[in-house]
Amino acid sequence: MSGIAGIVNTDGAPVSRDLLGRMAAFLRFRGPDAQEVWCDFEVGFAHALLDTSGGTWPETSLDTQAGGVADKQPCSVDGRVWIVADARIDAQTELKEELRSSGITVRDRVSDAELILLAYQAWGKDCVHHLIGDFAFAIWDGRCKELFCARDHFGVKPFYYASLPGSFVFSNTLNCLRLHPEVSSRLNDLAISDYLLFGGNQDSRTTSFEQIQRLPPGHLLLCSEGKFHISKYWTLQQTAELHYKKSEDYVENFRSLLEKAVQDRLPHAPVAVFMSGGLDSSSVAATARQVLGEEHQSRLQAHSVVYDRLIPDQERRFAQKVADFCGIPLHYLVADDYQLFTHWRKGDPGPAQPCDQPLRAIDCDLYAQIAAQSRVALTGEGGDPGLVGSPDAIVRLLRTGKLWDLAAGYVRCALWQRSMPKAGLRTLIRERTIRARTNRAEECPVPRWINPELNLRHDLAYRWIEVGREVGPITHHRPKAYKSLTHVWWSNYFELHDAGNSPRPVETRHPLLDIRLVNFLLSLPTLPWCIGKQIMREAMAGFLPPEVVRRPKAALAGDPVAELLKQPQSRWIDSFQPTAELLHFVTRSRIPAMAGRQNLSMDVWMNLRPLNLDRWLRMQTGAGYKG
Repeated sequence: MSGIAGIVNTDGAPVSRDLLGRMAAFLRFRGPDAQEVWCDFEVGFAHALLDTSGGTWPETSLDTQAGGVADKQPCSVDGRVWIVADARIDAQTELKEELRSSGITVRDRVSDAELILLAYQAWGKDCVHHLIGDFAFAIWDGRCKELFCARDHFGVKPFYYASLPGSFVFSNTLNCLRLHPEVSSRLNDLAISDYLLFGGNQDSRTTSFEQIQRLPPGHLLLCSEGKFHISKYWTLQQTAELHYKKSEDYVENFRSLLEKAVQDRLPHAPVAVFMSGGLDSSSVAATARQVLGEEHQSRLQAHSVVYDRLIPDQERRFAQKVADFCGIPLHYLVADDYQLFTHWRKGDPGPAQPCDQPLRAIDCDLYAQIAAQSRVALTGEGGDPGLVGSPDAIVRLLRTGKLWDLAAGYVRCALWQRSMPKAGLRTLIRERTIRARTNRAEECPVPRWINPELNLRHDLAYRWIEVGREVGPITHHRPKAYKSLTHVWWSNYFELHDAGNSPRPVETRHPLLDIRLVNFLLSLPTLPWCIGKQIMREAMAGFLPPEVVRRPKAALAGDPVAELLKQPQSRWIDSFQPTAELLHFVTRSRIPAMAGRQNLSMDVWMNLRPLNLDRWLRMQTGAGYKG
């Protein structure tokens, strides 16, 4: 993991080395091991290194001017083409073989950044079609005076930029761009409106700042001769349904792909895993334990947030069962005594953009707990969307008279899950009813406290319909799974949990969102493999305790935020005094009272957004990025 930044002066003026140095120093919080700057007249890169390799990289034959050691950046292989990257490349053995067959010399030990450079040397801009993993990088080709940038398929690594008069500035850390004296702090009203309405910006190209943009996932950017061009290089495959003769083949392929995904994400150093006690994160933890083996199992530790009193939480019990079964040390963060918005009082710099995090202090302390032991943390994110079934598939079986297949599939799931799984037909009927209403603007839940002028200017009722409308036809056999994996929510989630927004230098990695595994999951038939995550249950039998393998999917037993709002210490929320900037977006007097109410409605999170935004705006006022 690295902090990266760069400047290209499109007017030909020399880049300020002092400004690049300040950008590198700013990035130190996410890359404390080394900060480097490289300049070549009108272009310059800055890099801050977080060494996640455990210090195992040896000295290499790289020219000292091109980086000196394999993980030192900015770097070059020939002194003419330079790279700065926040990258983790998967399937490196296969990529090296491809490169060698293309006539490229590749050493056995090579960094991720250098691999990207060698791929660029072999295939030019088409190198992105040969790369899988998590990456955001910029390559300066001094031969043609062109900047080439790319962001990974799902957008795990952020990439922000600003096109200014006479210059182009980029970074994987939004607030780093604001150090540039020409980058304005003027807010993007539509992005802020999106946050108030949806809980996050719904445009993958913009940020909460008018002048700062983001490169969407699966896109590349070219900047040359004062102009820049953005294009899409990847789209999630609309895979056909996979049919094997033997059911064991589905299970074996899933297990094999999960092992590859975990193995590619394990550093040669201590590693943490977020483990809630649910099936997804427990499967990642158990697989990591198997991949590491007896010799290296001590490198793995698990972390879990639990509630013992505030809500009837079962996560402690199930997480401990997994830890005991797998022999993984488990550290708890007990969250009962945290209060709403306490992180603002602790001096936390806060997120770069508005977000729903009234209990951000829990995340801050959890990352601090992990950082004391590791710089890499594995998550279980991705299992839910990847294994969303399609009720339409059940309907097709009924219509075509394949009642035996239908019965056999449900019996199989029932035997494994010790209960009759839900068919999802109610969900199908409900979704079709909702879709039938989406053309009616009166169904839009625009909060009455949103500033009427803002509402009128951006026509937020229409915005609600526009965001919910399908951009193009989804012909996938499991359309809901496909749609959920391509939603802009993922970009927002990854950026929020990136080290640029967290208070500690910890890189989160997501094995269940490995592109190879995702393509396989999307090809699975709904019945039986997606009913209650049947494929994962069968694959993890023997690797997890039976109670966890059989455990039904369950959300948190209660909402901690709703419970805290009932307590006397939360009454201040109903009387908070808004900052003047908030009144541009919100009519304070129309925000309903929430503290002390025993029966809070489902819109509690929406009605807290004005306060989230108010605290974020206060942080911006005191940030002083321009120095």
